[in-house]
Amino acid sequence: MTRVPPISIGILARETQLSKPTLTIMLNRLEKNGYVKRFPSETDHRVVFIESTGKDKHLEKLYADIADKMSKIFYKGFSPKEIDQFENCLARILNNLIGNSHENHS
Repeated sequence: MTRVPPISIGILARETQLSKPTLTIMLNRLEKNGYVKRFPSETDHRVVFIESTGKDKHLEKLYADIADKMSKIFYKGFSPKEIDQFENCLARILNNLIGNSHENHS
């Protein structure tokens, strides 16, 4: 897998749709166990970045294998066209939920 660049906690919260307090709790655990490290932005002291330490590399294949098995279970009996249609519908639902969330916080 390609190395993932550092990401700010704010962007990570937005991309994962997690609140900053919830994300902070998760990141504290990951940092304590050596999976991520935090460091301040060089240009803005209010911004904190998160970066993988690489300790999780051994889990990538395991994750890929599990994800593949789950996909085979999920999509058993579906044609490729049906899978595409279903995933497009899910993406639309997600976009509706995200849009509604942004509308309610404005």
